Amino acid sequence: MTVVTLKIVADGDSLLKIVWGEAGSAPLWFDPYFVHRNQLKDRVRACRDVLRELVSAYIDRDFASYDILLPRLARSGSDLHYLLFAGAAENAYCATTIATWLSNLEGPTRLVISSDASIHVPWGMVFSGPDAASSFRGSDIADYGEFWSLKYQLTVLYSGMSPKPWRNPRPRESFKTLSIVDNEVLQEARNDLNEAERGLLEECLELPEGSAKTIEECKQKWELMKNSDCLLHFFAHASGISIFLSENDQLSIVDLRRKFLDPRRKNQSRIPESLFLLNGCDTAVGDLDNSFLTATAEAGCCGFVGSEADLPTRFAIRFGIALLRLLLDSEMSAVEALDKLRRQHWPLGLLYSCYSHPDFRIKRGKSLTDQPLDERTNFSYLQ
Repeated sequence: MTVVTLKIVADGDSLLKIVWGEAGSAPLWFDPYFVHRNQLKDRVRACRDVLRELVSAYIDRDFASYDILLPRLARSGSDLHYLLFAGAAENAYCATTIATWLSNLEGPTRLVISSDASIHVPWGMVFSGPDAASSFRGSDIADYGEFWSLKYQLTVLYSGMSPKPWRNPRPRESFKTLSIVDNEVLQEARNDLNEAERGLLEECLELPEGSAKTIEECKQKWELMKNSDCLLHFFAHASGISIFLSENDQLSIVDLRRKFLDPRRKNQSRIPESLFLLNGCDTAVGDLDNSFLTATAEAGCCGFVGSEADLPTRFAIRFGIALLRLLLDSEMSAVEALDKLRRQHWPLGLLYSCYSHPDFRIKRGKSLTDQPLDERTNFSYLQ
């Protein structure tokens, strides 16, 4: 697999510095160029607006609107692509040369983006087909393969994340899983599931160390996991800077670092690693360096899976269960698991992005359940 790297760093208030490369035995680096930061932010808002409309269509069961909204999303993504390449602010010739190089890559490609903490872009929404986008009139996934989230195995890393030698999966027997849930949201989600789905949900919630419904309960169970690699699954209302387990019980970025992550880093010969599944609203959006992107890029963390917009509850619970099963039962990394689920659950799978180290995976062990994984049902159209 070809591994392409993209490094993005703020250059003053108005520009972003862009550096492309290709990893491998003979690494390739291109000259840097610059793009307009505020113009990019404007198109990012347009993309997020369409994502919110997709969610509204799902909630209203107005699935026919996908045919109208997806072409709009492709056009907004095409604008992002233009601003990244042909519309570059400086050294545009280098930018267009790189665009041609990317378009000529053959075979599976992984794109690893290293991002400055102040930049929050849904990179999976970039659309590489600027001319074709304006002519789309439907929702067939075959027409939208130029979205970066479909074209590449895509992950975004905060530039402060250090390289980690994770070629071998983490041992399953010592791996812990904890679900941290808003009980009110959980009960609402349960009502939307059939009997088999509710059974599988209960199995996921009972995984060691089970589930927690308050921050205090979470702290107690977290203490039992302090020496273990682990996966934390949050299913709750959220923003880019906080997770809400109830109206009066919330976990901020500062709380996450101070009460949960910092204690694991002390007096350890080996700091255990944590992967976060933030199955809540707008968890991939933040306020400059006050975001989950930065908090989960420090020592003891390998990143997170988050959302680019509000998540509809009945879609999020099903998607979250499917993602947990792939991570725990298939030895897939978060990048690989999301790549698979985005295609199966098109188009709402676009709501999820990967901000995790691409090689972090869990060794296959005893399956969560004997129930086979449903690879035919598309949750984006499920009543």
